[in-house]
Amino acid sequence: MVTEDLGSCIRIHTNLAARIEPIAEEGPVDVSGEFAAMATVAGGNQFQFGVVAQRPLPKKAGVIPVFRLAATAVSSRVIRELLLADA
Repeated sequence: MVTEDLGSCIRIHTNLAARIEPIAEEGPVDVSGEFAAMATVAGGNQFQFGVVAQRPLPKKAGVIPVFRLAATAVSSRVIRELLLADA
């Protein structure tokens, strides 16, 4: 991706996240397939994802595969460190 396309890329993924939020269950973290793929490549063994299902998005935005973030020992440590850093 070229740098000038970054703003467009962020808008697309922010819009997709906004579409997933109303269909997600309370508690678990559900993400798009694109996010799961990028996090897996970038994070190595820090994150694992399980397939939830093909889910219809609100406002006739289509159907997408939804994945659920599964905590690993590494991701739990990373998340805890991020939370403590913000405190």
